[in-house]
Amino acid sequence: MEEKFRELKELMLLGEIDGDELVRRYREFAGIDDEQALAALLKRLKETGADAPAPAPKDIRRAEDAPVPKVVRPSVWRRYRYAAAAAAAVLLIAGGILLLRPGRPAGSPSLPEDVQLAMAQSSKTGKQEAAVTGLTADAVAEAVRSTASARPEDFAAARQVTTEQTKEYWLTLDDGSVVHLNNDTYLIYPEKPESKTREVILDGEAYFMVAKDAARQFIVHTKQGDVKVYGTEFNVSTRETEGATEVVLVEGSVSVTPASGEERHIEPGQKATLGETLTVETVDVEQYVAWNTGKFAFQDWPLSRVMTVIAKWYGCKVAFADESLGAPRLSGNFDRYEDLSTTIESLAMVTGLQFDLSEGSIFIHKQ
Repeated sequence: MEEKFRELKELMLLGEIDGDELVRRYREFAGIDDEQALAALLKRLKETGADAPAPAPKDIRRAEDAPVPKVVRPSVWRRYRYAAAAAAAVLLIAGGILLLRPGRPAGSPSLPEDVQLAMAQSSKTGKQEAAVTGLTADAVAEAVRSTASARPEDFAAARQVTTEQTKEYWLTLDDGSVVHLNNDTYLIYPEKPESKTREVILDGEAYFMVAKDAARQFIVHTKQGDVKVYGTEFNVSTRETEGATEVVLVEGSVSVTPASGEERHIEPGQKATLGETLTVETVDVEQYVAWNTGKFAFQDWPLSRVMTVIAKWYGCKVAFADESLGAPRLSGNFDRYEDLSTTIESLAMVTGLQFDLSEGSIFIHKQ
């Protein structure tokens, strides 16, 4: 078996087979069930320094039900194919501008394995895509006016990166900071690497992994206020709550300054909401940042809200036979890169409802 593994691994490294084919051939050769074959393959890859697959997604649960049926999960072999492929090559995002390689600026954040795996999955499924355009002086002036405190002179020769409703995008800024743009989002950044500050304008949702630079503050400008930081990880969304910006701090320390208010620091595990007033609360960070590693995560959400997120990501329409059918509350997570049909099968199993998928539309009704 070891000889067969070496043979298959050499073929993958030479580019003659991909991760899918490696798994298929090894499974065929092993002649054992999924979990046993996976364990054997992981053992061999560990000995050669390859990466392990991401953990399986958790169950989706109805808030009022206990116990509940388990969600249909993709095969362990299907989940593993991305890790197997990523283990054989340096990660390069097709169509993107993020390249992981030696020589990145000092202080650049290291990307966790689950983030790198999400990047590979996003590229493979065609989700990694954005429009990158240069902005005219008039366009810069308009963007600056939409924020609380940005200045035109700080955004000379600026570029805008825009994602559609069904796409996402990772990019690396000049200072080495990595920004993951969620769907239906735009980020404006100046091409001024020598600037005394590091400033961007955001509308939508983005996860920031900021390069450490004690001499230059990093500022995210939004319509409702600013987020200031020197080097940390946090999520900013101007979409979740209408007329407000939400900032969730994962690690480090940031401050938030509302358009009409005083600066306030928040701690890891806290969410600041900048709107007509400023509120700060302790939250379960995972449900706000899971999308950065390729998951949908929700805690006590009504089905209608879950379906709104799904509709945008998959580019489809959703209709309920009766509005009351959107009321059941769910908690759990699932893979953002899974086929839509598999995702709604999981939801149908948990809710007991019928999900009819046809020509880009989902109709939900009682069975």
